[in-house]
Amino acid sequence: QYLNYLIGEGYKVKGSATDLSVVEGKLSMKIPRVEE
Repeated sequence: QYLNYLIGEGYKVKGSATDLSVVEGKLSMKIPRVEE
């Protein structure tokens, strides 16, 4: 599920480094919930 989310978000914002950093920020907030 995590990989699917990562790939899906990465595909949506492919190219822009700024958008990627935003996505990474969202992922870092969701990762702890997934690991719980």
